[in-house]
Parts: sequence; structure tokens; C-alpha cells
Amino acid sequence: MGGGAGVGSLADAVRTVLSLPGVSVLAVAGRNAGLKAEMEALPVPQGARLRVFGFVETIADLMAAADVAVTKSGGLTTAECLASGLPMLVRDPIPGQEERNAEYVVEAGAGWRAHGLERLRYKLGRLAAEPALLARMRAAALSAGRPHAAEAVLEDAGVHLLGGPGAVRVRGQRV
Repeated sequence: MGGGAGVGSLADAVRTVLSLPGVSVLAVAGRNAGLKAEMEALPVPQGARLRVFGFVETIADLMAAADVAVTKSGGLTTAECLASGLPMLVRDPIPGQEERNAEYVVEAGAGWRAHGLERLRYKLGRLAAEPALLARMRAAALSAGRPHAAEAVLEDAGVHLLGGPGAVRVRGQRV
């Protein structure tokens, strides 16, 4: 994933992932039509699979089908991966928020940083060879994730600003 704008060297990362034996890749280009077309044109080795998506409204469906996310560490992407229990291989975080998010993911045991395409290939190969390691990372991601954070914020707002519990409705239910 390259974020909503589909930035970064995502096509190179997809090419690298496809070089591993028997992989299935779900690549998300966001709103970047040129990147989507570039990835759709990538050669797919025998035994590998590639599906390329543009902007995806329900990214949780793709995350549920994935074993690991090769992605940037933007706020929403990181929160969605952790809430989904999806381990992350973080590539090229932007200094500041993305850098801190990457540190959090690594410290939580929910993922690794992958500096460069060769390191990305090595780390994916290691995860493929060590299912128990991947399972530990998945458990760590679930532990670090906060899937109901938005509801908790609204509940807190209802308590402190609007007169108590039940003052705010989320999906038709009072919180």
C-alpha cells in the first residue's frame, strides 16, 4: 500500500515481492492512476498472483486477506493495520509522524522496517519461512491496535461535553 495518494516506489516494491516464490500480492495504488497502470503492467512470474486496486473504501477486507502489509506508516494505515492484527513491513517513512509510527510498530513487535528492496525481500522471505514469527507479529499487532478507538473518543466526548454517557450515537447506538 502506498497511502491514499499512492506515492513512493510502490511498483518497485511489488516487483520485489513478486520475485519471491508463490506469493499473492494485493497492491493498492490509491488515487494514482499512473501507478495503478504501472503495477498492472508488471510481469507476474509463474506461480505468483497480482491484483491491483485503485482507491479502496473498505481496506479492511484486503487486510483480512493479507499475511503482511508492505506499506508506509501513515497514521490511518498504521491504525488500520494494527486494529486488523496485520503485521507491517514499513518502507521509507517520512521524517516526523511516519517515522514515529514506524518506531511504535517495531517496538510493539508488530512489524519491521525494511530499508531498501533487498532488505524487503529478505524480511518477507524470513516471515514466509517462519510462520511462528509471523503469528507472534500478528498477535503483537492485535495487542497494539485499538479497533474501537473512535467510539471511545466519542464516548469520552459525550461524558465530558454533552452531559454524560449515552449522549452520542455511533451507528445508531448510544455510547
